[in-house]
Amino acid sequence: MNRKKWIYWSLKIMFAVVLGGSALAKLARSEQLTQTFNHLGYPSYLLNILGIGYLLGLVGLFQSKVPILREWAYAGFAIALVGAFSSHLLAGDPIVKAVPALVLLVIMFGAYFLEDKAKH
Repeated sequence: MNRKKWIYWSLKIMFAVVLGGSALAKLARSEQLTQTFNHLGYPSYLLNILGIGYLLGLVGLFQSKVPILREWAYAGFAIALVGAFSSHLLAGDPIVKAVPALVLLVIMFGAYFLEDKAKH
């Protein structure tokens, strides 16, 4: 396995593990996430919508039959992560609360831009 392919798969799997865990925590209505959503002013039912969306997005990222689904999954995750980052900042949270979303966004874009190079 070449270096680019190894980095690509490492980033993609790391991203999937974190977002998969987040999806399950959202669907389980973890107390911490429920409190965070209340603090940000979002309704608690959004946890279910995002949890299901994250799981569907992960399926889209790892399927290989329909490339446009993978593109839409990346786009959906980008929107969700930019929304998470900005929500924390706009709610007056310290930057430390917003940085994890930004880090995940960087990891996701790393995988996205390495995807074509990893196939060759």
